[in-house]
Amino acid sequence: MFKDGNVQGWDVEKRYLQYNILEWLLLHRLQELKSLGSDFVLTFIKSMGGERHPKCLPLVFRMFVIVAQSCTLGPFVEDLFEVVACYFPVEFRQTPSSPVTKELLAEGCLKCLIAHPDFAPYCYMLIEEKFTDDDSTTEQKEDTCELLAEAASVFPPEEIIDHLEVLLGGLRVVGLNPKGSLPDCVIRALKAMTGAMEQAGAEAAKNLGSQLIENLEPFVLQAEMGLTERALSLLRCAAEAGPSIRIQIYDQVIPWILMLAQGVL
Repeated sequence: MFKDGNVQGWDVEKRYLQYNILEWLLLHRLQELKSLGSDFVLTFIKSMGGERHPKCLPLVFRMFVIVAQSCTLGPFVEDLFEVVACYFPVEFRQTPSSPVTKELLAEGCLKCLIAHPDFAPYCYMLIEEKFTDDDSTTEQKEDTCELLAEAASVFPPEEIIDHLEVLLGGLRVVGLNPKGSLPDCVIRALKAMTGAMEQAGAEAAKNLGSQLIENLEPFVLQAEMGLTERALSLLRCAAEAGPSIRIQIYDQVIPWILMLAQGVL
């Protein structure tokens, strides 16, 4: 039914019905589907890829998580990830008659993107792409911070090391945006990244501390920019989340504060 049919060519009500059938099978006949191996994963990719209707997407996201966490993905890890990566960050305007909200879709999409450990390299590349995209809005970059917070909390800690510079740069841009306040999502993401680096080892944590200090020093010392308090808040966040870099950060921050207090700068 799914393997041979052009599911995306059907009208929305038929797709919705077929998705309900497949979800029932995943919930009640999972072992039989798992026995099909990566062939089932490929069928799922072909059937769900390109779905755009908000009525169907919550179903697709729920099924995606089950497939990613329960089935043998084989050579289709990246292909499966791309099925949902195209929706991030979610852009959706709810109509008065629709029970589907942007928050529901965003939460479902996020759960998909972190559903399997092997998604880590693709997820971090997606985050980098959104942070460095000049066309991304402030809201979209904050959504990216939310994804980073979740990714750093669940993926193997060593996966984030090669992306550290760009990710910290992205958090700095969002967190020190002079047009707004410090978003909670930036704090959550930085805490999660610091925790991951602590797990990865002392050297990795020290590297994060060094890059963070270098990133934030100008915003602390150039008080006329009006971002000193926010920059110090980010440094305090990392110090609290990373015991091994606490002294490293304080050794830099305390002299800065004394210099500012004495009006040297």
